[in-house]
Amino acid sequence: MKSIKINDSLEINKSGFSGPRESSNFQNLSEREIWLDFKEGSDSALSYIYRNYANHLFNYGCQINNNEELVRDCIQDLFIDIIKSRKKLADVNVIKFYLFTSLRRKIIRKLTQRRKRPTEEITDQNESQFEIISSTEVVMINKQLTVDKCRMLNSACQKLTVKQRESILLYFYEGFSYKQIAEIMGMGKVKSARILIYRALGVLENTLIKVKDRLFFFLLFFINSIL
Repeated sequence: MKSIKINDSLEINKSGFSGPRESSNFQNLSEREIWLDFKEGSDSALSYIYRNYANHLFNYGCQINNNEELVRDCIQDLFIDIIKSRKKLADVNVIKFYLFTSLRRKIIRKLTQRRKRPTEEITDQNESQFEIISSTEVVMINKQLTVDKCRMLNSACQKLTVKQRESILLYFYEGFSYKQIAEIMGMGKVKSARILIYRALGVLENTLIKVKDRLFFFLLFFINSIL
């Protein structure tokens, strides 16, 4: 999976923010409390949110579209928007969910404007989207995996549709619930997200059963935790 750090390359204008809390203190607060501090104008809360989620946002955005400049622009626009309207923002219990949902909409809106298409749907035309795993990274992490198995894993992932790969990424790598995935991906029902993931798992299982290694199948979903 692509993993690129952008903390040093994306700058957010935080002028005008001040707050009593030090950044280290936020580890003991709930995300709702951190968000409330941010809404009240805490620059420490803003810095904490950015440091914790900017890289996740960038990696996810690059899966939607591989134009890194566009993704950076959208992330910067996202933070600028929430800074400008912080007092009007709704209370948030899961900051990551709010940011992912907002970024996806912002990227798709920008792509729609560029392509002059009336839809906000991600299509399957670009099969390079949501590349769940990289054979090179897997080999570096677990030397017991053979190149052939890694190729088989990548091949299995390519049999998924773009939306199936996105749902797998959001569920297993980012830890979102079915309900959150449905909202992030713009689905009308939670059931739709659940079915999408189940079908994706079915495709993967039918393909990877050939390696006769169940642990390797589960590695697909948990490999990101040790990256």
